[in-house]
Amino acid sequence: KDKVSNELNIKIGIEISGADETFYKEILDQFLNDYENAAQKLKDYLDAKKFENADAFLLDIIGITANIGANNANSKAIELK
Repeated sequence: KDKVSNELNIKIGIEISGADETFYKEILDQFLNDYENAAQKLKDYLDAKKFENADAFLLDIIGITANIGANNANSKAIELK
């Protein structure tokens, strides 16, 4: 729990989710499923010189991390972009 609270601003995430905690939890689950291997996927795009794909993937990560309140991950994705 400590790690999650340090990495997620849950209050912001729930606010962005229209104060719907169930919806917020669904978004978190989807994020975990969709981006579980994000680092490897990004590396694969870069290794294959698929820079447009890497750029689009980072934009997706930037959007979702902002919406769930994952400020640290959001900052890192912006920095990578």
